[in-house]
Amino acid sequence: MSHIDTSAHLNRWRKKSLAEKSLLAIGMLLIAVSVPSWHAALLVAALMIGATLFGAGVAFSLWWKTMTAPIGFLFIGVFTLIFQVQFWHIGIAPHGLELAGRVGARAFAGLTCLLFIALTTPATDLVAGLRRIGIPAEIAEMTLLIYRFVFLLTATAETMNAA
Repeated sequence: MSHIDTSAHLNRWRKKSLAEKSLLAIGMLLIAVSVPSWHAALLVAALMIGATLFGAGVAFSLWWKTMTAPIGFLFIGVFTLIFQVQFWHIGIAPHGLELAGRVGARAFAGLTCLLFIALTTPATDLVAGLRRIGIPAEIAEMTLLIYRFVFLLTATAETMNAA
């Protein structure tokens, strides 16, 4: 069982309904994306981190372990927005820092919303929720199979690396 599944099954908000957690995460994501100020996105990120760590009781070390890879991709993407590459020179793009800050803050807020759902809701509950809203059972089951195969592939790669 992965650390994400373990957290999803053992946190304090495990028994809260999927609708409540989804409404919180999707509502905060919509606020972060729709409000023009990047300050609002950072506030959303802080609220979602607080809900995950203090509300649901997810350990910070587990949250950080889950956050490291996506935040690395986020930093690389934000870094590339700062610079303007032209044929004859590389320089800081006009409004590059502003754009990078806005996009980075919104992406970080979205990432915290996604991690909230991933670390507080088991995949089986998510699939059951998909079925309840009308997604065909075959597609919902394929989603669960792909989710399981990702962790199976990871475990296989770790075993091969150890061998």
